[in-house]
Amino acid sequence: MKGLTLRDLNDIAKSELAKGCIKIGLIKNEDEISKYYFHSVSHSLGLDTHDVWLLDSKLEKGCVITNEPGLYIEEEGIGIRLENDLLITDNGCENLSINIPIEIEEIESLMK
Repeated sequence: MKGLTLRDLNDIAKSELAKGCIKIGLIKNEDEISKYYFHSVSHSLGLDTHDVWLLDSKLEKGCVITNEPGLYIEEEGIGIRLENDLLITDNGCENLSINIPIEIEEIESLMK
């Protein structure tokens, strides 16, 4: 991830989400993904929730960003969005939210 920009990450997310949506028959081509994915995949984290960060600034060791792809399928009345917070390292990233439950079974167990 080091050396990529938030714009790069968003382009990767859009492409991957589009491939999945094509595979399940939700869309026919990648250009249609904007109907279901209409925000960026990431923003920086810092002293303020949305610290100022230029989309073309390169990620470097020590940066903390979100990873929060989301699909919103109005026809089905659902939205899907999970957020992880990532620390950029020399070798990629560290998921700072690794211990937060996100699977249905984990959340239901926690809520009992």
